Amino acid sequence: MNSRSLNLTRGLEVKGKYSNIDHLYGPYTSLEQACQRVDQRIRKVGLTVGIIKNGSVVEYWWRDATDDNSLILKNPSKEKVEELEGEIQNVKSDLEETKEKIQTLEDSMDPDYIHTDTNFT
Repeated sequence: MNSRSLNLTRGLEVKGKYSNIDHLYGPYTSLEQACQRVDQRIRKVGLTVGIIKNGSVVEYWWRDATDDNSLILKNPSKEKVEELEGEIQNVKSDLEETKEKIQTLEDSMDPDYIHTDTNFT
């Protein structure tokens, strides 16, 4: 038996809203605080920390390196979806504006006017 192991005969109950078994996890109030409190000498690639944003814990991790600038959002899909939804809204607005311009142009055209190119040279 390894003397450094923690042998449990029963499950572990985590009680706190922001609880995590890893004391390095946090949660922290900002990325800066996480970088300050988790010394770079003990960081490992793959280490995850929790950052409280708008009352919820958002996970960040050192995916590729352990310097401060390498701490990135762990699951950016939600943020990416929100970003794409914003872009879709912008495209829809642009489309509606273009439709209105086309309609204005169509309304201003004289239906009896037919343009023909009479220069046959």
